[in-house]
Amino acid sequence: MEKYCFAGEVREYLKQNKITRKKFCEMCGISYTHFAKLMKEDFCVPAVAVFKIARMLKKQVWELFKENI
Repeated sequence: MEKYCFAGEVREYLKQNKITRKKFCEMCGISYTHFAKLMKEDFCVPAVAVFKIARMLKKQVWELFKENI
């Protein structure tokens, strides 16, 4: 289970919208490498990638980093 809401939010978006991870990356304008790191909760990626994903999900960045309890 993920520590943060980030990966779960993305997975839910992909499922609801029936899109692939690759298509999601294209839509966000980020590399798949950055996407994969973020999904593994490795946050050593450019902040702009996080903001692009948050914009795609229509979320605030802080909402993606709430801890799962």
